[in-house]
Amino acid sequence: MLRLYQKSILNPSSGLFLTTALKTSANTFHLNSNNIINKNHLQKQLRFESTSIDGKKLKENVLWFDNVFPLKVSRFDFRNLFITKRKQIRMMEKAKKKLLPAAFPSYFELNGIEPSVKEGGIFVRYSYSGDKNEIIKAIQENLLEKKPRSIYNFRRVRMFEVEGVPFVEDVDSIYPSTRILVNFKGQALDKETLFRNFRKFGPIVEIKVKKNDDKALVVFKSRRSATSAKVCLNDCIIDGTKITIQYDNLTVISAISHLCTHHPKIILPVVVGGFIVLGYYVLDPIRIFFVVNKFTGRYTFYKSRRLRRRGRSGWNPAVLVKLLEKTKKNNENKLTEEQEENLQQIESYLKENPETFILINGPTGSGKSELVQELTRDINNYITIDCEALAMQPDSSKMLSNFASQIGVFPTISTGVISNLFDTLLMNSLGQKNSNTSNTVTKFNEILELLSIAINKINNDIIKKEDKNISINNHPVIIIKDYLGKQKSKHQFIYQQLAEWAANITELQAAHVIFVSPNNAALKKLSNNLSTSIKNIIVSDATPEEALEYVKRRMSKEKVDIYDTEDLMDALTKIGGRMQDLTTYIQKIKSGLSPRDAFNSMINETVLELRKRGFGEDEEEASKMKWSPIQFWKIAQSLGGEEDEISYDNIRFHDIFNGDDSPIRAMEDNELITVIYKDGRPYSIRAYRPLYRSGFKRMMSDSRFSASMCVATSKYLIANETKKIREQEDELSILVNILSGKHGGEGVKSRSNRQELERRIETVISLIRESNDKCNRWQMDGRVCKNLLKSIKSTK
Repeated sequence: MLRLYQKSILNPSSGLFLTTALKTSANTFHLNSNNIINKNHLQKQLRFESTSIDGKKLKENVLWFDNVFPLKVSRFDFRNLFITKRKQIRMMEKAKKKLLPAAFPSYFELNGIEPSVKEGGIFVRYSYSGDKNEIIKAIQENLLEKKPRSIYNFRRVRMFEVEGVPFVEDVDSIYPSTRILVNFKGQALDKETLFRNFRKFGPIVEIKVKKNDDKALVVFKSRRSATSAKVCLNDCIIDGTKITIQYDNLTVISAISHLCTHHPKIILPVVVGGFIVLGYYVLDPIRIFFVVNKFTGRYTFYKSRRLRRRGRSGWNPAVLVKLLEKTKKNNENKLTEEQEENLQQIESYLKENPETFILINGPTGSGKSELVQELTRDINNYITIDCEALAMQPDSSKMLSNFASQIGVFPTISTGVISNLFDTLLMNSLGQKNSNTSNTVTKFNEILELLSIAINKINNDIIKKEDKNISINNHPVIIIKDYLGKQKSKHQFIYQQLAEWAANITELQAAHVIFVSPNNAALKKLSNNLSTSIKNIIVSDATPEEALEYVKRRMSKEKVDIYDTEDLMDALTKIGGRMQDLTTYIQKIKSGLSPRDAFNSMINETVLELRKRGFGEDEEEASKMKWSPIQFWKIAQSLGGEEDEISYDNIRFHDIFNGDDSPIRAMEDNELITVIYKDGRPYSIRAYRPLYRSGFKRMMSDSRFSASMCVATSKYLIANETKKIREQEDELSILVNILSGKHGGEGVKSRSNRQELERRIETVISLIRESNDKCNRWQMDGRVCKNLLKSIKSTK
C-alpha cells in the first residue's frame, strides 16, 4: 500500500535521502490531502504540485523502478511474508545507492521513496529545476552502467516515468496479471495508439478493442510489463481521452467458461478423458489397495495377525483384543454335531483348488450364519457380500454405494451424480442425450472388476512368497450371503451378475466362492452358470436330541438341574430344531420362565404372527397378500395334521386353488412355507419353520376360530362352484337349443353330429351333478360349523 514515510523515518541517518550536497530537506515534502482515497485503510493516490523552496521555482516528478520486490501472484504467495518493514527500508537504502547517480546535470532534490510490494517496485519522488529529460537520461545511464539486478529473479531493474496518477491498493483478491483492462473516459483509442503508448513497457501479445466499447484488453508477455504499464499510465490522458487501468484476474475462469460455451466439442472429450485418466491412474490403484486390505485385514488391528505379534515387551494393545475374543468365544453359540460335520466338509473343500461353487443351503434361522462365522475364523483372505443389504436399498445409487462399501472400495465417488452431470452438460451444449451412458448393471460390473483385480493381486503376492503348501489360507474366499433371499426386489439383476462373475473367477481358479442361500432354487440357478457340479451343503434343522444337547450347553447348570429333561424334550419336539427358535427359547427360560411356560409363550407369539401375516388381520400385511385367507387356512389344516410334509400337487389341484400355484409361490416368498424340490420340480410343501407347524396345530385346536374358518371356506367353495355351475348350465342350454333347433335353425340332422352333441350334453349334466353334490356336501359342512359356533357362543 502506498504511503509517504513520516518525519521520524525521513532523516539523513535513515539513508532515505541523498547526501547534504543535494540539499535534501524534510521540509520540502508536500502531499495533497484532497486526493487521499481512504485514510483508514491507507489507500492513497500520489498527486504532486509545484512548490517554492528558497525562492526557487521547482517542479516535482515521480519515477517507477520495477523488479525491486517479488510480485505477489496469488493469495498463497508466501514470499512477501519475509519482506518485513525493516527489510523494506534496507532494500530501499541499497536501491537508492544503485539506482540513483551521484550527480545530476541540474538541480535534483529527493522527496521520498515509496514501496509497492504487490507490484514489486518502488516510487521515487523528487523535485527538480531545469530539463526533466536530462535527469531521466542520467538515471538511465546509471542503470546501464551499474546494471542492478533483483536478488529474486536476477533480472535487471527498469525505470519508467509515471505519466498519470498511480493507484496502489491492497485488495486481497486482486493480483498482478499479464492482462490489463484499459477503460476509456471519452473517445475510444484504436489499437495503434494503444500499441504506441504501451509497447515501451514490454512485448505485447495481444490488443483487443471492440467497436462501440469503452474498454480494451492489453495482454503483455510478462507480468512485470503489465504492472509497470498499470502503475505509470493509470489516470493519464492520451489524445484527449483519460484512461484508467485495472488487472484482469479472471483469466483461468474466463478461459474455461469460454471453452465450455463456445467450444463444447473440444472441452467435453477433454473432460471425459480427464475423468478416465483420473479414475484409471489415480483412483483405481487407491481403491484396489483398500479392497486388498478388506480381504487381508493387513492394516485392520482386530484382524491383522502381524500387528498382534508386535509389542511383546511392555503393554501390548493386542492383549485387549485377545481378551475380547476370549470373552466372545465363551459366550458364542457352540455348533451342533451336524454343523461340525458341515464345517469340516467345507474346510476340506477349501483346501482344494477352486474348481466349483460351494453352496450352503438352508432355511432362515437354521444356523448358516453361525457356520460361516465359525468358518471365517481360520481364513486369512476373505470378503463378504450381503445380497439382502443390496436388495433392500431404495434406489440404484444407494445400492451401488452399499456394494462398494461392502468390498472396501475407497474413495467412493457417486458415479450416478457424475453421469447425470455429464448428460446435462452434453444436452445443454449439443442438444442431444448421451446414448452411451453406463447403466446400473455396467457400474455394478465395474465394481466387480475392481474385486477381480484385487483377487489377482493377492494371488500374485502369495506366489511371490513361494508358499506352495496347500492350505485353507492360500486362496482368497468370497462369501455371498442371502443369495436369492429377496426375489421381489427391484435389484434382481445382482443375483445373475454375481453368479456369472463367480463362475469366471472359479473357472480361472482364482478364488473360492461360497454361496449362502435360504432358497432351494439357488442350486438350479447356479448350475446354469457353471459346467461342473456344485458342492452343496444342506443345513437342516437339528433333531430333538441335538436340540436338547444344544440347549443344555447354552443354559446355565442351575437351570438344567431344576427342570426335568422330559419337559425340555417335550417342548423341543414341538419347537423343532431351528437355531433361531432355540435361541429364543433359551432366552425365555433364562428370563425366569419354566420350559412349559416358555413354549406356550412362543406358540402364542407364533399364532399372532401367522394370523397377521397369513390371514391378513394386519392391514399393512393384508395389502401385500397375494392369496386369500381361505387358501392359507387350507395350508394350515394340511400341515397341522399328522404329516409334516404334504404333496405339492394335491394342494395345487384342490378346489380351493383350482390348479393355480401362484398363491403357493407367494406364500413361499413371504417365508410362510417351504417348497421342496425333487428332480428340478416342486415336490412337497413344509412349514417354513418347525414352530409354524405347532402354531398351525394350536390354531386348529381353537374350536371357535376353526369353526369360523370352516363356514368361510364353505361359502368360498360354494361361490366358486356355483359360478362353474352357471357356466355349465349356459353351455348346456346352448347345446340343447342347437340339438333341438330352437336357436333359429333347422336343428342337427346328421346322426353322428347328434350323437356327439348328446354325449357332450351328458358330460355337462354329469359335471353339474358332481358340482351340485359338492355344493350340498359343503353346505352341510357349513351348517355343522355354524351350529358349532352357536354352541360355543351359548356356552360362553
